[in-house]
Amino acid sequence: MRLSRRRHRHSRLLLAFRAFAVTGGSGTPDRLSEIQRVPRDEDFARKRCPRFRRGNAALHARHPAFRELGQICRSNHNFLDLVNTELEEVCSIGGHTAYVTVFDGPQLVVLRMVRGSSPLAITSTPGYRAWPHATSNGRAMLALLDEEEWKLRVPDQLPFVTPRAPQNHEELLERIRIIHETGRSHSTNDSYDGVSSEGIAFRDPGTREVIGVAVSYPTSMGTPELRDQITGLLTTMKTNLMRHK
Repeated sequence: MRLSRRRHRHSRLLLAFRAFAVTGGSGTPDRLSEIQRVPRDEDFARKRCPRFRRGNAALHARHPAFRELGQICRSNHNFLDLVNTELEEVCSIGGHTAYVTVFDGPQLVVLRMVRGSSPLAITSTPGYRAWPHATSNGRAMLALLDEEEWKLRVPDQLPFVTPRAPQNHEELLERIRIIHETGRSHSTNDSYDGVSSEGIAFRDPGTREVIGVAVSYPTSMGTPELRDQITGLLTTMKTNLMRHK
């Protein structure tokens, strides 16, 4: 009975590791995928859990997922905390909800969400996935990629999301050209009808991973003044973050 309980606890521990990799740690998309593929077999949990192998340095070498989780925590956590702090200021002043995202294969995954004061909040929980070409933060992230990274992140055929989102590479590249020229990435009803957002992207100065941020609001509230205010707040946030290189 005691062994069965231990197995159950350690299986739950592995599930918690996976959840942390998505919601609390960042890491590269490859790292995220690797950790999410950790076997759910209870024998694996019993044999590999540090509680049973305390002090055994060979544990991390035999299964890279635990080693990768540690690297994610050490290399990204402090910078993500800094991003979160800056974003809280943006949401406090701007009043709307924001998200922090990274690439996960050809999609984006939400790592963190910061709520604004507006009762009309556009919410997506951590772990939610979206297509980059149909979001303001996603297109800002794509605008930072080199040719090789682009091939990894952008499918030959863009998945249909809404009629307003880019339908092919030519339309997507035109949106990205505007981002390069203006420094602004905007979305109106591209992912969902009635939802608009302003987005930015930057690289983690330590890992060079691309991180995106979006502030979402109802399209009906999207006055030019609000758009300019949010864009200004995000620009200031990015400037502050890049001082920590």
